[in-house]
Amino acid sequence: MPSSPAFPSSPAHAAHASSDDPLVIDLVGNDKEDMYQAEASPEPSDDEDNRVLNCINTSTVQELAAMTGMKEDHLACMIEKRPFDNISKARRVAVGKKPGARKASKVSIGENVVDAVEVFLNAVAAIDNVVAKCERDARAIKQQIDTWDIDTFGHDKRERR
Repeated sequence: MPSSPAFPSSPAHAAHASSDDPLVIDLVGNDKEDMYQAEASPEPSDDEDNRVLNCINTSTVQELAAMTGMKEDHLACMIEKRPFDNISKARRVAVGKKPGARKASKVSIGENVVDAVEVFLNAVAAIDNVVAKCERDARAIKQQIDTWDIDTFGHDKRERR
């Protein structure tokens, strides 16, 4: 029995290849087909920026500490410089380093606070969306169950006790 070539020399020959022939995969081809297109993260909207800014301007130091995971004494400079007119001013807040520190004389804290509050508010919004969906689904399920002949305890509704 003649053996078939490992690589068919022509497309016509490849069309007649048997299941015993090795599968040839063309690894050199059009890279545009295989190119992965990552979606860019959406830029924060003005509404989202205003929500974050309002939260930073109105929250207590304890609330900011809970949202950001930062110590209250580190957040004191944010509280002192409030209210902020816009989100970029809040991002630029910096705190002086301890005396005797050799490197940078200031540490930017505003960027971390703004980012942490934004993440926190997005998480709260996501939770609110899940709760709202569950409530809608629960109403639909209850409406369907109400058409059944049994109550929520499995007892026959038609039977009088």
